[in-house]
Amino acid sequence: MYESLRKDRTTVNVQGAIQNRVLYHMEDGPESEARNEAFKNVDWEDPESEFQFGWGNLGYLKRLMGFDTVADAKRCFEEWIGRPLR
Repeated sequence: MYESLRKDRTTVNVQGAIQNRVLYHMEDGPESEARNEAFKNVDWEDPESEFQFGWGNLGYLKRLMGFDTVADAKRCFEEWIGRPLR
């Protein structure tokens, strides 16, 4: 049950860590300058804004950081046992 509940979100976190490796460890040069310019132009107010890196995408951050894992686990367990918890 745990794996089925957490696998998708864990995969997203791992992919984000891999992406951060690229984001934070670029050599100086045109690629890092383009990254820096893109970050300067991020629209932090628009949850639908598209951005190459997750940390510049407000919608992604809200889904990642604002997710209630306890409520999700409770919902899954209640479905598994077939009745609500009190």
